[in-house]
Amino acid sequence: MAYQTKFSLNSFSVIVWALIATLQSLVSDKHGFYATRVLLGLAESGFIPGAVYYLGTFYTKEQFVSRAAWLWMGNTIAKGCSGLFASGILGLAGKNGRAGWQWLFMSKSAGSGSVVRIVELKNTIS
Repeated sequence: MAYQTKFSLNSFSVIVWALIATLQSLVSDKHGFYATRVLLGLAESGFIPGAVYYLGTFYTKEQFVSRAAWLWMGNTIAKGCSGLFASGILGLAGKNGRAGWQWLFMSKSAGSGSVVRIVELKNTIS
């Protein structure tokens, strides 16, 4: 049961992040943008420490080093690929009356929220 509690806290921060990112696509002025960016940073701030703690609960000290390296490497690769995806998504500008940046925020948040829900569902079934 402790396994699900630890994961749920980390997945909760990702779900909150996804919700705020989705709402950010509805912002229409500079002050709203700054407010949602602050909230986004607060929601995101617990993810990396939570992921590192989560890895530390399963692996020995020797195993943890390589698993943490994979975590950082995956993060770096994801950041590198996100620019390529963003350039394609920004091409949706004007579709359904939305700007490209609105499509970008909606697609990123929908993807993150969906992955977390799928993993949570898998963990509760098994």
